[in-house]
Amino acid sequence: MKKRREKGQAMVEFAIVIPLLIFIVCGMIDFGWIYSNVYKVEDAAFTGARYASIHAPEHDATTDSTLVGETRQIVRDSLPTTKTAPIITVNINRTDKNIRVHAEAKIKCLTFVAGTIFGDEYTAKSTSVSSIAE
Repeated sequence: MKKRREKGQAMVEFAIVIPLLIFIVCGMIDFGWIYSNVYKVEDAAFTGARYASIHAPEHDATTDSTLVGETRQIVRDSLPTTKTAPIITVNINRTDKNIRVHAEAKIKCLTFVAGTIFGDEYTAKSTSVSSIAE
């Protein structure tokens, strides 16, 4: 007689566990997506700073806007530029010995998990500083 009363136990346990499992899987997908795109933004800032520091000696103060434009294009080409991750800003600051490149991109959340925490989009920011080559 005891086995008849336990007939629906597996279904009830499954109904309790499946939402938690879905929540965990969606969270892994979302945070993996965000982490991957944050890494791309960091790499774009690094690539821009490296490019600018290597090519800075070729440019003097009168043609510095050319270096900034070229660096900005390098960073934009390296940033995730799909419809889900539009570019917000790319800033380049040059001092006497350093180049600082700041890149930002919005990353659209894929599932409800990160969307609940961050809203519809997460803003990835990165700043990279590189010494000017001599």
